[in-house]
Amino acid sequence: CCKMAETAQVVTPLSEERAAALMASGLYEFLKPIALECDLQLENVVHAQIDLNREIDRLTAELKRFTESTPTPALDAYTQKLATSRQKLATINNLLFNIDSRLARIANSVQQQQAAQGPSYVDKLSTVLKGFGQQFVPPTFPGAPAVAPVPPVATTAVATAAPAVQQEAPATTEAPADAKLAEAAPATV
Repeated sequence: CCKMAETAQVVTPLSEERAAALMASGLYEFLKPIALECDLQLENVVHAQIDLNREIDRLTAELKRFTESTPTPALDAYTQKLATSRQKLATINNLLFNIDSRLARIANSVQQQQAAQGPSYVDKLSTVLKGFGQQFVPPTFPGAPAVAPVPPVATTAVATAAPAVQQEAPATTEAPADAKLAEAAPATV
């Protein structure tokens, strides 16, 4: 028990000033390599910026000599043509938009008038002919949109008295416009 007391060191409390000085010294020694590394890197950046500025000045002078020695191409005429073309395209686009809106209003007006008038003569004639087992194919005119044929209605009593007109199914390949007009000739009843 006595030997323990002899070997134990006695820790004396440090004064606040001594503790602050030791702490400052430790922090300084810890941060010193980091600060030196940052300082070295900053010096390298400054030297790199100076070199970059020199190179930019050299390239600016060389570019200035180049632009002074070569004539500039006459691009004014081409830029004027492009500007004129752009204005024309804008005008045409505006015109097409106006035409499209007018066509939409006309189509709407036609639909309203057709709804107010009731079924057309084509619809009425189709209904009458369906009763007889016949099919009405409206006449087509050059440039008129194609009308899909109405399939014939087969009734046994009427089918024996008046056979239905058979039409061929349209071909899957596109035929020339003249051939389409010849095929779309009205069927005789």
